[in-house]
Amino acid sequence: ASLVCARWMASEKISSRMEGKSVIELGAGCGIPGLAAAFYSKAKSVLITDLNPLTVKNAQYNIDLNKDRAASPDDWCERVSAATINWDDESTWPKEKVDCIVCSDCIYQASIVPMLQKVIVGLIKPEGCFFYVC
Repeated sequence: ASLVCARWMASEKISSRMEGKSVIELGAGCGIPGLAAAFYSKAKSVLITDLNPLTVKNAQYNIDLNKDRAASPDDWCERVSAATINWDDESTWPKEKVDCIVCSDCIYQASIVPMLQKVIVGLIKPEGCFFYVC
């Protein structure tokens, strides 16, 4: 699902909707969709997130590994970052609401649905968009 989501983020139709917007990827794992959003769009910022600190460390490694692939690496590095957040703990969430939320294959058990709903409602701006692939 993350590869399909990444291709979707890379498409002109979706990447153009992110221009100047703040984007967060939830439950990112290695962060492929978030990387694609940062690389192919002109998003103001892209935050790749996961609950597991080791997974976030790996996502940051993937950001660093791919930073030289952008036409202007400085711009790429300034717009994308990785962080640990807990959907059930609002103190770990970004302080500001975001324009776009990206998520792929984040529901693997029914008990996660209320937490995902809570974090989406809590983080997205009223006019924001939610992109989900499963």
